[in-house]
Amino acid sequence: MILHLLLLIHQIVAQINECKKAHDNALGSIQYVGSPGFPRLSRDSFNCKNTVSVNYGVWIKLSGDVIDIPCVGANGIYIEEKGGRAGPFCSKKKMPAFVSRDVFFDIHIVIDTPLAPGWRVKIGYKQIKAQTGPKLPSSKGKLPPPIMNSMDLGRLPDQGQEGIIRVLLVCTVYT
Repeated sequence: MILHLLLLIHQIVAQINECKKAHDNALGSIQYVGSPGFPRLSRDSFNCKNTVSVNYGVWIKLSGDVIDIPCVGANGIYIEEKGGRAGPFCSKKKMPAFVSRDVFFDIHIVIDTPLAPGWRVKIGYKQIKAQTGPKLPSSKGKLPPPIMNSMDLGRLPDQGQEGIIRVLLVCTVYT
């Protein structure tokens, strides 16, 4: 009986360690959002909102890996979260890395004026355990009309869970 109980405890501890190992591996992995057909250049107009969210207990770090967007019109990447907003970021105005204050970031990619040879975007994001790093500036300004027409926050994580990244996409491509 005692031997059976010890074996059961050993199996439970092994399962807990496997779950923790998988969770820790997910924390370090970088995922990406970007333009359709990346790394190819696109010549289409584009309006896309990516909501990246994690569960409570972790935060999100964003970094602009490739931003080849002409800096004209409302073109650019706009980052938004509760309490902060930044953008537009484009080829001449590079996006710095940001760490979330809360459990989600909205990443808006707007191309209302495509120019030759085209445009492309690749933004990295990952979960992190500490909330240290640069934050979005507080802003009460308005977003450009192409973004305001596509607003949808999606579902936020359930409180009490941690460590899951979800991405909700709301995109329109105009040719």
